[in-house]
This record gives sequence, C-alpha cells and structure tokens, in this order.
Amino acid sequence: LGLNNSFEVQRDLESRLGRKVFEMPGLPPSIPGIRLHNLLVSEIQNQGGRVENGMEVLAFNAEPDTESSTITAIWTEAAARRTPHRAQQFILATGGFLGDGFKVYYNDYAQEKIFDLVLDETLHQRDWFQPSFFPKEGQPLFKAGIRVNEDFRPIDQNDKIIFENLAVIGACLGSSDLIWERSLEGVALASGYLAGMREAGQ
Repeated sequence: LGLNNSFEVQRDLESRLGRKVFEMPGLPPSIPGIRLHNLLVSEIQNQGGRVENGMEVLAFNAEPDTESSTITAIWTEAAARRTPHRAQQFILATGGFLGDGFKVYYNDYAQEKIFDLVLDETLHQRDWFQPSFFPKEGQPLFKAGIRVNEDFRPIDQNDKIIFENLAVIGACLGSSDLIWERSLEGVALASGYLAGMREAGQ
C-alpha cells in the first residue's frame, strides 16, 4: 500500500474492488515495517527525542553506591570518533544472542557485552545445543539471559539491583526460551512498552 497515505490507498482500493483489502508484511525490509519505523522515529522526534543510527556502544560510566550503581553515560563510536551520551535512565535492548548482545567463552562463562552483566544460565559448552536442530524443548543456550526484578532492573544472584537506572527488555531477559515459545516479538513489545512507561514515571 506504499510508504505514504496507506489508509487512503486502502480505502480507494476497497471502494474500487468492493472487497476488504489488507496488508501482509514480508521479510525485512518490508514496506509496512519501514512505514512503522518512520512513524516511531517521527513520534520520538516530536516528543523531543533523538534517534542515532550506525553507532556501536563500546563502554559506559557508572557511579558506585552502597546499594547499587548508577549509569551516568554510555560511549559510542561512529566514524572513528568516541562520543559520550548522558541520560537519567537507560534501556538495554540489544537482542541477546540473536542481536549479538551476549558473548560466551569456551570456559563456559557468558555475559552481556555492554554492561558486563552475567547471564542467569551457566551451561557447559557441550550442553549449549541439542543434537537435533529443532528439539521439542528448545535449545538450552537460548534460555540464558539477564535476571531482572519486577521493574526490569538487572539483579544479581542475591536479588540485589546492579544498576539502579538500567532496564533490561526483550531477548535480553532470562529464564525463558523466546524462540521456542514463539514469543520473541511479543515479549520485546510488551517489555519495551512497560519499561518505557515506568521510566517515564507513568
């Protein structure tokens, strides 16, 4: 239905054909996906936000406290130049293993790549994957993720908050295999919405 005026195009087609018309998105990049992306970016900018593309997060700064730490800035690199980005709240949405947000080592240690958060499932390398490509119970490695509390704050094994102003969402969350559940996009949308509303104080 095109990138612009899709509702008008839909109504025009329906009136000409005398039938309901609907749209099915294909593999990315799809026209409906691009249209949705443009709408979201436009709304972010209308609310005073800024969207940066093509930047890799390399490091962060944090102030330690007796209870938990507070992130003060993240550092990105683009065009061979490092830039700090400061904010009051941060959301981690790097996509877990599928988004290259996690890394694993051959000594069985696994962690998140930006804030060095330890994953909640530690498995021996030989147990990462089942022999079958599509096992009924899913692949064990994809159950690994970051432990969080009810506010999506990352917590350690003693349920202590690690970073007070960081929310973890989507495929970064632990204790479930979102691929096996077929809930990947749903969990990403729901957790992102809830975390965003909480960060906004709503």
